[in-house]
Amino acid sequence: MLTTVLLFLGIAIECLSCIGLFIMPTAYARLHYLSPATSLGALLIGVAILLKEGFNQQGIKTIVVILLLILMGPILTHATARTIHIRTHKRKT
Repeated sequence: MLTTVLLFLGIAIECLSCIGLFIMPTAYARLHYLSPATSLGALLIGVAILLKEGFNQQGIKTIVVILLLILMGPILTHATARTIHIRTHKRKT
């Protein structure tokens, strides 16, 4: 029962983040909707998988993927924002 609730919450967060990406007008505004998708939604889905599978090979792979998403999400968001800033504010030399 708990795994089902966590899974549906994670899927709902992912779907709402995707809707937010389509609704927002600017790239900077869209970046705000990436954070819940890569951190909270993925974490809830991963915990649901971990509770269902246990600490076997699939569970360990799930832990590794969750940790990578949590660690790399902010880094990729920052790199994306920096790239947007550089492309929109090019200095003409």
